[in-house]
Amino acid sequence: MTTESDGAFAWVNRYGTETSDPYGLVYLDGHSDFRHPGNASYVGAAAGEDLALATGRGQPDLTDLEGLRPYVRDEHVVLLGIRAQDEYRLDLQAAGVAYRAVPQLRVDGAGRTAQWAREHLADCAGYWLHVDVDVLDPAVMPAVDAPDDGGIAYAELELLIAGLVSAPACLGMEVTVFDPDYDPDGAYARELVGSLVTGLAPLVQPSPTPHVAPVPRAEPAAEAPPVVRAPRRTSRAPRGAANRGA
Repeated sequence: MTTESDGAFAWVNRYGTETSDPYGLVYLDGHSDFRHPGNASYVGAAAGEDLALATGRGQPDLTDLEGLRPYVRDEHVVLLGIRAQDEYRLDLQAAGVAYRAVPQLRVDGAGRTAQWAREHLADCAGYWLHVDVDVLDPAVMPAVDAPDDGGIAYAELELLIAGLVSAPACLGMEVTVFDPDYDPDGAYARELVGSLVTGLAPLVQPSPTPHVAPVPRAEPAAEAPPVVRAPRRTSRAPRGAANRGA
């Protein structure tokens, strides 16, 4: 697992440049991050266009490292947790990017949504999990740069993460956009870490019980055979013999 200030490019450094086999991306985020020169008059920062860049939309020095554009194909992206009125949802549909906004995610349930995402990426060699903390509702996680109402709860985040990282196809995970400047006493950080630990629990295998060789049982000692004593020999005449000789 990695932590990033923003973005979904950690997986590119490790996997996107290693092989031509297709890899998938599960993008768990409160925003689609799909702004690009084709749908916006001005793009001033990569922070709002991470998914667009990952799918090859944007300036070439970011989208075509080592001639690998796109790093992930549109059909190999699953976007989870955007708000119902995300401004780029129609662009996602036109591009064929699979997504579940929060209302649909809730109807399906977090566990089933994770299963749906895995099944959608079944033909990929593996997938990377991107978790932007602003997928959570600001009522429980305000320590982000762009809080937006209508997010998911911690319990849903835990089910999504657990359902996605437990699959062998999950190659790794990044957590981004938590802003400690909005958490001076660390309370939100502690709650977030606890939730991540719960979500990642499927990866923690219980320690096997060490094998202890059984102590051999001591066999009872063989019972000694009874001692047979020889009859005692005596030189005394039998009682009454002297009288018989008189």
